Amino acid sequence: MENNRFRISVIGAGGWGTTIANIVAENGHDVQLWVYDDETLENLRTKRENTIFLPGVKINERVSFCKNIFELKKSDLVFLVTPSKFYRKIIKDCIDHFGEVPEYVSFTKGFDSKSNCVMTDIIREFTGDNVKIAAVSGPNLAREISQKIPSATVVASNSIELSTKVQDVLTRPYFRVYTSDDEYGVQIGGALKNIIAIASGISDGLGFGSNSRATLLTRGLAEITRFGNYFHSKFETFFGLSGMGDMMATATSELSRNYSFGYKLGQGENPDEIVKDMKMVVEGIDTVKAVWGFAKKQKLDLPIINEIYGIIYSGRKVEDAVRNLMSREKKEEFYFLKK
Repeated sequence: MENNRFRISVIGAGGWGTTIANIVAENGHDVQLWVYDDETLENLRTKRENTIFLPGVKINERVSFCKNIFELKKSDLVFLVTPSKFYRKIIKDCIDHFGEVPEYVSFTKGFDSKSNCVMTDIIREFTGDNVKIAAVSGPNLAREISQKIPSATVVASNSIELSTKVQDVLTRPYFRVYTSDDEYGVQIGGALKNIIAIASGISDGLGFGSNSRATLLTRGLAEITRFGNYFHSKFETFFGLSGMGDMMATATSELSRNYSFGYKLGQGENPDEIVKDMKMVVEGIDTVKAVWGFAKKQKLDLPIINEIYGIIYSGRKVEDAVRNLMSREKKEEFYFLKK
């Protein structure tokens, strides 16, 4: 680092990874963007544009591109922006190449089914507890941020030094960054809101109205909070940007792949066929499987999540899922807080 300038490797060149790389470069840092496929790499190098995942957005000149992680230069910070299903392989490669010297920051919104843990715990499986790690989450639709439409996010870490460093690296006039010490809560909110976004899309796809969507989002937030409480997350985190804020954006926008997936489910399309036609990963599909399995073992009451799992993995009809939710036993609104 020289004069507060960092070399930062951004691992993952989807829409979000490309947007993050641009933000960091705009702040004067040198960025290496790791690209998975040849087509994206060719477009980035020849056109300086991610025509597949972020068409129309020019890439800052400070951003360089690489397909081989082991060819990346040593970095001060490593930003992980890859789908959760590939996380372990990518982290292992990063640790093998970079070692434990850089600080790692996760931008991935998923929950791991293998270890029932958040993404930063996977990083710690390889680094141990001595490496500083952070997670970023919030209402961050890449397309809007790349167009410099005002937005905000949260960076959470047990290290205030790291969280403020990432805050400085990411803050732009159109992108406000807050800090938090609730590393688990911020990630749980970011991961589980994808499931609720699928439910919201189903509701709209069925032609339901604003009341239905508001009910789903409100009760969905209750389920996210209930799940987070099991991990001793802070209650207020789920009413912040990485909880309610992220859910509102993802569960109401056609830019959201999870909402779009749910909308098509609501219109009667087959889950497998929908996925085949989508270029980007729908994180909520894997997350609902992991969360459903964990909740079942721990006897956590997550009715919306249970129904979404049934629709995707058990062939449950969306109409039956609606009926199941609406015919549940009568309860007090905040019954789960009294347990």
